Amino acid sequence: MNAAPFVRVTLELLIAAAPSKPSAKPVQYIGIQLVIIPEFLGIGI
Repeated sequence: MNAAPFVRVTLELLIAAAPSKPSAKPVQYIGIQLVIIPEFLGIGI
């Protein structure tokens, strides 16, 4: 499957994600989540 048209922005957002600030409002946890499901590579097209 060719790269989906949103792959660049997705990659940039994953690289920029700040595990120490996972949400817009203060929360009691840290970290990010990434779910990799091969069947969903083209979701959003």
